[in-house]
Amino acid sequence: MLGGFALAAAPAGAAWTPPAALGFEPEALWTGVPGQAAFAGVDDLGTTQLALRSPGSSTLRPAPSPVPPEEYAVYGAGGAVAFIVPEPTPTLQVGTIDAGGVFTLAGSIDVDGDDSLEAVAAAGDGSVAVVYGDGDSALHLVLARAGTTPNDQIVSADGTVASPADVAPASGGGYAAAWLETNDTTTEIAGLRVRPGAAPDPRVTLVIDDDISPDALIEEIAVPPGAAVPTAVWGGTAPDANGVTTTYAWLSVQGTATREVASLPGEGSAVVETRAFPSGRILVAATLVTEDGDGFPVVKVLPPTAGPECVVPGRALDPRSTPTAGAITLVGLDAARAIVRHDVREDCGGEPPVTGPRAPGAVKAVGTDPQGSLVVAVSDEENAAGAFTVDDRTPPTLSGLRAPSRLAPGERFSASVQASDAWSIGTVSWRLDGRPFGEDGTTVNGRAPEAGEHRLEVTATDAAGNRSRATTTVTVVADDAGAPTPPPGPGAEVPLPEPKPGGKQPRSPSDPTVRIRSIQETSKGWVLRLRVRHASRVRLRLYRERYLGAEKLRRPLTCPVRPRPLRRPPTGLRGRTTVVVDGASVALRIPRPLADALRKRGRYTLSVVALGTGSKARTASAAANRSFTAC
Repeated sequence: MLGGFALAAAPAGAAWTPPAALGFEPEALWTGVPGQAAFAGVDDLGTTQLALRSPGSSTLRPAPSPVPPEEYAVYGAGGAVAFIVPEPTPTLQVGTIDAGGVFTLAGSIDVDGDDSLEAVAAAGDGSVAVVYGDGDSALHLVLARAGTTPNDQIVSADGTVASPADVAPASGGGYAAAWLETNDTTTEIAGLRVRPGAAPDPRVTLVIDDDISPDALIEEIAVPPGAAVPTAVWGGTAPDANGVTTTYAWLSVQGTATREVASLPGEGSAVVETRAFPSGRILVAATLVTEDGDGFPVVKVLPPTAGPECVVPGRALDPRSTPTAGAITLVGLDAARAIVRHDVREDCGGEPPVTGPRAPGAVKAVGTDPQGSLVVAVSDEENAAGAFTVDDRTPPTLSGLRAPSRLAPGERFSASVQASDAWSIGTVSWRLDGRPFGEDGTTVNGRAPEAGEHRLEVTATDAAGNRSRATTTVTVVADDAGAPTPPPGPGAEVPLPEPKPGGKQPRSPSDPTVRIRSIQETSKGWVLRLRVRHASRVRLRLYRERYLGAEKLRRPLTCPVRPRPLRRPPTGLRGRTTVVVDGASVALRIPRPLADALRKRGRYTLSVVALGTGSKARTASAAANRSFTAC
């Protein structure tokens, strides 16, 4: 039981380390030298957290986060991070975080209090780019570099609502940005390329309503890192002439071409990952949802212009990606909710998918170290806690094996070795002539066997099961007197350590409880009715569902057609807020940030956490979830 949830071990023979608890929901991670990693996320109280791991260490240590408590942050390529400091004047700060947890500020600008962050990226040259929407629905692109004044420019057209949006480093330097623009008559994909210290390239646009479908609903947009030209990959839904909903993903290159990546009858889609190979070919990983509510992975590699494409038999649902040597690694969950690693080459070849531990939630972030080991951070079912595991591809290092070269029969001797591993050593064991010898450890003690040459072997096994071996020869020579060999000493019984207590402590009658009675949209807004006991406040979180893996997704209620709202909140918006409560039965108006997110039709889950002082004067909590359909 880790961080409040169970993460099952990997199958036998797989090179995955035992899962380690994070204690918070992970949102990003960064890797450095082998064994070094930093994890960022939010705990169940809404506070930003940062945890660090050092090479060879078996524990995490907390570090101060640059993000203010309970403030939302976005993370992107190259260790980029952007967040708003609300006081004394709202300020947008952008910078990078490295694997040591060090935050480097690239720049800051004054913003309004109702601005929304869309995406951020760092190109590795000291610059950082961020896109955000202001209170007038205009989209801004900011380029920042330490020591210079940030360049903040409006890139969306006048009179349009610009969201969602994405930005990523482009091949040859600079950044590519793309976003969705809507007004009363048209829906367009717009994009441009910009370089620090230079004027941006001309905008490129593509009208979606005319080229695809008059009723197309674009739900998600992404820019592949490393693309040589402004490229946008997006997904959404579009009813055909018979009113049947079909899910789609399209590729747009320089605003002049579209290509259908995948289509499947269903309720929704999510284009979750896209990256560019050094050659310019683009990988697109989409999770489509069938009419039965099952997740369906689609992975394709496409040329940047007209040409043949290839299809990868995908298994990873809702994956994240990271570049590896000669490939792009996709990491997600399969239908059995096991972690899947799939290294995809640009010709759609590669090694077969590798299955890791089972996870109850979702893959949130991935990264690789210089030795090719893959670090995967996952969440639990309620996105309230997390853990990480490592697909460790590097065996331990053994050096300095020392043992006597000449012994007499029965003579006591010691041997030692130095063992190290980036992701922690599991065991160091010894064998003499193929049989177990002494106790595990970097030093072994024993008696020499009969006269002759004998092979002493030491094996180091890391936490993932990788092994390294070293051997030496020990020569045993009988003395002239022919003295009998003394018998070995008696054995010793070593008591096993007492098991550590585990599991949750029993609840006290004074601990908080919460039950959701109803969620209803009224003329005055969304109203939440709860039954709460022994709690002083509740915390609300809203999630928009995409799919439920192999589980059946209940068909949403039929929603009436209505005009598109003037401002569409970005896909994936997650609201967090705290409301003070008293009494056993309460009715609350859902706060505005969450209510605004519900303006988009879809299936949602509302999580309620009741907080109070439980038994023994400790802070205690209780949680409840309710799924519903917003029309």
